[in-house]
Amino acid sequence: MFDNNDFEVVPLRAFKDNYIWTLRNERYAAVVDPGDAQPVLDYLQRERLELCAVLATHHHPDHVGGVADLLAHRAVPVYGPRGEPIPTLTHPVGEGDQVQIAQLGLRFKVLAIPGHTRTYPGTYCLLWRKFPVLR
Repeated sequence: MFDNNDFEVVPLRAFKDNYIWTLRNERYAAVVDPGDAQPVLDYLQRERLELCAVLATHHHPDHVGGVADLLAHRAVPVYGPRGEPIPTLTHPVGEGDQVQIAQLGLRFKVLAIPGHTRTYPGTYCLLWRKFPVLR
């Protein structure tokens, strides 16, 4: 199913109108904006995956509300914007920083996108070098 550093992006439904994005390979998964832990925990158990990282784009509860519950099951790094009020944040990042998820063979570059939240820089985006539009 997966070769070397290949991974899949899997959306997990959350709330009425949200998704938690899951980056996964055969053994590990990282989640983006887990506003609710239960869909993530259910998916990890069903797929027999080990959580390896949490990526939070900003501090709104529908994006980070499930992080503490996930950490209660497994201590993993939590990446998110420097200056955002995210109590579970372990790795604050900012414009130009790199985020590496070794278990998935991924490295991202952080792009700050101000405006969605009151703090600066606010929301951030992770750029993966293999997307043709980002080369």
